[in-house]
Amino acid sequence: MPSSRKFNPEQKIYESYLYPGTEVFKNKLDVRDEKLLEQAELFFNVERIRQPLPKQAQELTYKGFLAIHHHLFQDVYTWAGKQRDYTTGRGPAPFAKPEFIKPWMDEQFAKLKQQNYLRGLSKNEFAEKIAPIVNEINAAHPFIEGNGRTQRLWLRIVAEQAGHRLDLTNDDREKWYEASRIGFELMDHKPMIELLKESLNRDKTQIQQQYPGTYRKSLSHRIDEVRNQHNKQKRSPSKENDKER
Repeated sequence: MPSSRKFNPEQKIYESYLYPGTEVFKNKLDVRDEKLLEQAELFFNVERIRQPLPKQAQELTYKGFLAIHHHLFQDVYTWAGKQRDYTTGRGPAPFAKPEFIKPWMDEQFAKLKQQNYLRGLSKNEFAEKIAPIVNEINAAHPFIEGNGRTQRLWLRIVAEQAGHRLDLTNDDREKWYEASRIGFELMDHKPMIELLKESLNRDKTQIQQQYPGTYRKSLSHRIDEVRNQHNKQKRSPSKENDKER
C-alpha cells in the first residue's frame, strides 16, 4: 500500500491521493478499509490478467510499461497508467524523483533494445541480463502503487517475446520483495537472477489455483457489500448523524 517515505514539500501531493485521516488511497470502489482494498486490487489484477493484453501493453517501451499498469489497475484507481508525481522511497533511500523517472525508464528500454530484447539467449543468460534492468526499473519506481505487479507482468511479456516462459507466482512474493530490496539497497543483482532462473519454464502458471472461482466470487460479493454501505451513507447523512446523537 502507500510507500513509507514521502519528502516535503511533496507531502500535500501525497495526501491528496488519500482519504482524509487515513493511509488508504482514494479509489473507484470507495473502499476505505486498507486490507479489503489490497484484496480488491488483487481481484481485479487477476481478472485483467485473464484478458488479452492491449496492443500497446505488449510494446517493449516505457509507453508500453505504462499501458500494463493501466490495464492492471484501471478498475481501482483513476491514476492507473500515470507516472508518480511525488518523491518516495524505501527506508533511508529515495526512489527516482518524478522529473527523473521518464529519462531513467527510457534508458532501461534503450538498453533492452540495444541487446535485441534478449532474444536468442539461454534461460540462464536471459535471467542474468534482465535482472539488472529489473532492479533499475524498481529503483525508478514510476507508480504510486503496483510497481512490483507491473514489473512481473512486464517480465512475462519480455520473456515470451524472447522465447521463454516465466511464471512468477504468489509463492515467489517474499523472494521477489527481498531480491528487489537487495537490488535497490545494495545494488546486488544475484538474488533477482536466482529467482528468475527458478521461475523460467515452470510447468504451469499457478495463478488460477491461487484464486479459485469460489474465492473470487466471495471477494467480489464483499467488495459490493462495502461499496453499497458507503453509497447508503452518502445518501443518508442526516440519519447517520441522528444515530450518533
